Amino acid sequence: MLEAGGFGSQTHSVQIQSQIEFFRRLTWSQEHTTLPAESAFAADDGALFADAEWQVTATQQNEDGVYQLTYSDGQPVDMDFEYVTSGTITDSYEKGVDYKVRYFVDSDNSGDLSVGDARVGGLGTDAPSACGDYIMVGVWGDGMNEIPPGSAVTQDFLDNAHYIEVPFEVVPLSISDVKAFEVNPDNAQDVSDTTFVYDGKAIQVGLAIGPEVLEYGTDYTVTVNNGAPGNTSDGTFDLTSGATNAGTYKVQVTGAAGYFGKEQTVTLEIEVAKLDLTEAIVFAPDFQAAAGYPNGGKWFEQVKVNGDIYNDDIFTLTQTLYEDVHGNDYGPQSDDFVYINSAGDLQAPMDLGTYTFTLAPKDAAAKANVTGEATLKINVVTELATITYDGDDFAAYFNGKTFYGDEWSFDASLAESSKGTVSVVLRDAEGNVVDAPSAAGRYTVTARVDVPSTYAVGGAAQAEFTYFKGLIDGTTTEVVATINGENVKSGGSWSMIYNGTAVTPVIAVKSGDAALAEGADYTVEYKNLQGQAVECMVDAGTYTVTVRLSDDYVYENGGKDIYEFTVVIEPREFFLIDAVMDAVNSDANMTTGYLYTGSAITPVFEGTYMDNTHSVNGATITLDPTWYKMEGLTYKAEGSDLYVPAESVLEVGDYKAYIVPTNVNPNYTWDKSVQEVDFKVIAKSAFSDVDADAWYADEVNKAFQNYYIVGMGNNLFFPNAPMTREQFAQVVYNMAGEPVLNWWTPGTYPTKYSDVSESAWSAKAISWATEAGIVNGTSDTTFDPEGDITREQIATMLYRYAGNGAQADASVLDDFVDGDEVSDWAVNAMAWAVEEGYMQGKGANDLQPQATATRAEVAALSVRVQPEMLPRS
Repeated sequence: MLEAGGFGSQTHSVQIQSQIEFFRRLTWSQEHTTLPAESAFAADDGALFADAEWQVTATQQNEDGVYQLTYSDGQPVDMDFEYVTSGTITDSYEKGVDYKVRYFVDSDNSGDLSVGDARVGGLGTDAPSACGDYIMVGVWGDGMNEIPPGSAVTQDFLDNAHYIEVPFEVVPLSISDVKAFEVNPDNAQDVSDTTFVYDGKAIQVGLAIGPEVLEYGTDYTVTVNNGAPGNTSDGTFDLTSGATNAGTYKVQVTGAAGYFGKEQTVTLEIEVAKLDLTEAIVFAPDFQAAAGYPNGGKWFEQVKVNGDIYNDDIFTLTQTLYEDVHGNDYGPQSDDFVYINSAGDLQAPMDLGTYTFTLAPKDAAAKANVTGEATLKINVVTELATITYDGDDFAAYFNGKTFYGDEWSFDASLAESSKGTVSVVLRDAEGNVVDAPSAAGRYTVTARVDVPSTYAVGGAAQAEFTYFKGLIDGTTTEVVATINGENVKSGGSWSMIYNGTAVTPVIAVKSGDAALAEGADYTVEYKNLQGQAVECMVDAGTYTVTVRLSDDYVYENGGKDIYEFTVVIEPREFFLIDAVMDAVNSDANMTTGYLYTGSAITPVFEGTYMDNTHSVNGATITLDPTWYKMEGLTYKAEGSDLYVPAESVLEVGDYKAYIVPTNVNPNYTWDKSVQEVDFKVIAKSAFSDVDADAWYADEVNKAFQNYYIVGMGNNLFFPNAPMTREQFAQVVYNMAGEPVLNWWTPGTYPTKYSDVSESAWSAKAISWATEAGIVNGTSDTTFDPEGDITREQIATMLYRYAGNGAQADASVLDDFVDGDEVSDWAVNAMAWAVEEGYMQGKGANDLQPQATATRAEVAALSVRVQPEMLPRS
């Protein structure tokens, strides 16, 4: 922030802050990291982990260098130390022996382990599973006081424990992660079917983020192909109100206001594929010759493609082959072809044999949406045999029944018929042949008598059943829920004051003697007061936490919700609202306030609340302008004793105003009736040698407020003094937000210039500006840091910083009497500065390109090129 070492009293504090920021960036490094003692552990001589290096399992980092993991269905995050070494990769610390891994909520969002940070509940190395800011800590295993789950870090721990730390955050899912799925009529929460295939009906679509089903009208609204959606029901929508043809549908999904913190719109492309009949599984029974064709000519019972059942009204049958009892095949052109008309033209008795049909789309509409054909073989036999399973009727044994994981003992050899051998095929819901059920769902079992070549006997049976992983008696299910080490009873409530971190209940569920696993056996759901599902309980409000057994199980008590309690997050209450008036904004009399600019000023306010450290002074946070409105503004001019109503904050003097909450942010509240705030607008200039009516006064003050350029000490600016090349390099570095570069070591900033010491006050700025291509030096090896900078040099450096390679019209220089004196290398930059209005003529319409630039001119140029300051690194 400073132009030169020793200018003013802020040098030391800035250097310390730079070191702190450096150590923090080092802690956040993704690569192998060697930490100095000050940032890694209790800083005492010979401390453990003194030469620690490590790698973590996470890879993605945000713009601040913090590891960022995405919420995953309440599962613990994959965040751990991949290894921790002592200087070399071969000399490793052993996890669980040399150190333990603990996870803490970063309650103050500092990125460092600090007093009040609470350990995530659980045993061993359990990682957090909810959204929020966290710190992963590797703690040396010997001689340290363990912090129990849910308990807070103490100062004693920080003073005596030896540890390494890595900050990370778990971020919520976004509406942009939404996916479409076809609704399962038997299980509306099943989001697994994400493929859509034509079936001659309207396709019912649901939307989900991860496993969470979103509710139409509550969580989102949709339009399809820029029009209104079809009929909606049960929180889902139909892709069209009529039959859904194959093709691509553009579905615009808009998240409801407040959904995951903001309103978002995304467009999904839902591809409805044509029905591929080559994948069809068609079940047809065997027929008895003497009995004739079935009523209505219904030769097959159902068509399944990838587990979906299709109506027979979109298909037609065409017979292509007849095989007789002698094994002879006859096609339609043969005189011996025996034809069965699906309309029932052929009367009984039918001839024995196998009749082969082609299953194809029935009409033009179906043909446009169906591809391929299926083959159906129908056996006509003399006698139909009864198929049994372990002595019971086969179809009756399975059809409509429910089996459980510990009950399933299917043995294909138990399916039999006294008239012949029986073959059995078991298929899952997608139509895949399986040996036995595994996942919960619907299964189809088909048994068929092996038809002999004489067609003496036949028969087939098919049934569907449901399989679940287990049967759970909810009345004997035990649930233990804890938050920060406190048990919360079902039907009970737990509360806290908002601190910006997610509330993460730790849930343990047992059924009998068996421990159930979250995600696989049960889920934990958070809902806000409006009944909307949320990923994190962070913001102030009332939430319901519901523990629900998984759909993979059946429940004897008939319910799914087995435990429910309330979490109340109360807002922070400010006991004081005050105006933020930085001490550097002071006039020649050292009075603090907002600097007069000639334009209306928007004051900045901060609120003070009691934090969990119970500090006497409390903690403060800057109020976002949307959180409040300023009412009852009054003004007292200098020399007056009377406050009068004011429309805006403009003139020099004293102001009072009530800061009234808008309730936009539910996390903060205060008593609007008592929060009257005093603040000042002070004299135009912060420097005793900058006259209020000087042409550069406003721009010098603006540059000072933006931290582009500061004074020379003793409240002096020296506006007419020439600026040196190293001072200007520092100004551009300040304008860039004091960026961080990873090759620096605190206190030393090497450059390629022989006349710039790596420990010089300006070395950091010159090093950065050189690497950024903003400065080139006066030669390959010299910079001339103390030389006065010229106006065309300034234009060139600013052009490299902010010009984005723009090509300027050099003819604008012709308007100046000395425009032809601009050096060839500076022509484009000077023309750019003139075109953009940054640089103006001096004296009698001349540019004076080789003249030295004053400090006032540089201040003016800096705020013209970049009126608003960038965030500081």
